[in-house]
Amino acid sequence: MPWEPNKKVFLLPDRATEAMAGNPNLYGYKHLTNAFFYPYVNGSYQTDEVDASIFKDKYIDDTNICFARDPNHPELILDHVLNLETQNVWNTDLEGYWDRTQQYINMANMIKTVGQAAYIYGVSIGPVEYNRWWNIGRYTYRLNPDLYPDYEANLANSLFNMKTFRREERIQILGKLNRLRDRFAPFVDAMVLDCYQFYKFDDVNDDYMYFWRYMVQRKIECYRYVFGPDMPLSVFLQPVFTEDFSPLPPGVWDIMLGEMNDNPDVDRIYIFNINETQPGPDWQDPLINGPVYTPIGVG
Repeated sequence: MPWEPNKKVFLLPDRATEAMAGNPNLYGYKHLTNAFFYPYVNGSYQTDEVDASIFKDKYIDDTNICFARDPNHPELILDHVLNLETQNVWNTDLEGYWDRTQQYINMANMIKTVGQAAYIYGVSIGPVEYNRWWNIGRYTYRLNPDLYPDYEANLANSLFNMKTFRREERIQILGKLNRLRDRFAPFVDAMVLDCYQFYKFDDVNDDYMYFWRYMVQRKIECYRYVFGPDMPLSVFLQPVFTEDFSPLPPGVWDIMLGEMNDNPDVDRIYIFNINETQPGPDWQDPLINGPVYTPIGVG
């Protein structure tokens, strides 16, 4: 029997044909990013010149795209994620900030006019949030004597670093998230958070596996705290997202998918895969037959 996940799991139909065909319980989505709202000039997208009229022309008014059907659920319109692909949407002091973010808000409102909820990725504070939460995960792990073999020898250093990153979280992250909430929350129906594993490792028992889980846990907690209990939080996962864009080990991919499927704070799971050939062998198997994993201990 195909896997029946606890929540909706979405893939790009044209890049995950084997998984979609192998499990009718999976859903398709459209990744709405650069080409849908940035001018393309001299071979590159002008990310400082977001234009909602492009979005209207290329998505809203193109019925072949906007009203495309889900291949596994033809009674449904293909879902979407609006991927802002930008930085500094929290920085209200930037020149042109209000006009640029209004363009994003206009696109969110357009999505609602065609009967869909506005699921938005990119209402974030960029790499700094990943770095802070990754390090909080690192030192949470090192402050657990049952997990970290050098707990005693590194206790003072671990306490100092944990205090530092917690302070940076409180001042730098939560303050910026509050700005994002004030600007975007009234217009966004759901947030999509990337929960990628950037650092490369080969074994599910590697310390980095614990760091990732702590990072994701803390990220979800902070967004939930700032945006409130009624804002749905979904996640992006990717079977290829390491330092050199090599495939994740199958066991690691299995754990990540299983952890997010079992997380009660996660509303939906979106799988962003580059194409079918790059994620490596058997990456579709957990999506078709279900992840088989033992949740890792986090103390």
